[in-house]
Amino acid sequence: MAIYAYYRYSTDKQTESQQRLTVEKYCENHGWNIDMAVIDRAKSGASEISSRNLQGLLEKMEPGDTLVVSEVSRISRSIQDFCDFLLVVMPKIKARLVVCTLGLEVDCTDINPMTKMQLLMFSMFSQIERDLIQNRVKAGLDAKRREVELYGGWTSKKGNFCTGFGMPNGFAHGVQQMGNQAKIKRFCKGMLPVVRIILDYKESGMDNWSVSQKLNTMGFKTGNGGKFYNYHIPKLMKYYAEGLITE
Repeated sequence: MAIYAYYRYSTDKQTESQQRLTVEKYCENHGWNIDMAVIDRAKSGASEISSRNLQGLLEKMEPGDTLVVSEVSRISRSIQDFCDFLLVVMPKIKARLVVCTLGLEVDCTDINPMTKMQLLMFSMFSQIERDLIQNRVKAGLDAKRREVELYGGWTSKKGNFCTGFGMPNGFAHGVQQMGNQAKIKRFCKGMLPVVRIILDYKESGMDNWSVSQKLNTMGFKTGNGGKFYNYHIPKLMKYYAEGLITE
């Protein structure tokens, strides 16, 4: 009698590592040795079993064999499909099904009415939990989209500023954008009187270096509290033209 482990995950960014850990620990605690593991990569729980590697495993299994999964959703996300699998498919093989997270071990050769009721309850609770998780994820995404609309981005749990979803290097790009915007705001703060003086000096034909020295002599400071240099003058003119320097 062989023991088979089955792992499935939905996207190519996920792995079976957590499922494997759950299954292997459960089997170790029960003194079972896994004879073979079958993996379905990037396969949704809503996809037909016939289109998965699971189908090939079922055809290989013999009476008395055991199929071990980490949770109900590895077989199917649908209550009806899971029940069909357990009450129709597995009894034909005369095999056992083990669901580790539920501590559920079902001998599918003899399923009585009480066992059927328990299975329906377990699968129903699993689906309700998945629905709640999906709702929380959706609500979180909606909130972040709103923050992008209002503030140009959102702050992650790690403190990174993100400007969008699903973008390569989105976190790094967001952090850079946040830093640039903050620097510009600091640089422009309180600079309108300075800009007016610069405009007067530039009209008289004074070069940027001379203008910066005049501003320093008059006691003006940059938004960061430092001295003015020649390269500050064109920056201020640029930001003034873009409407970033106001009253």
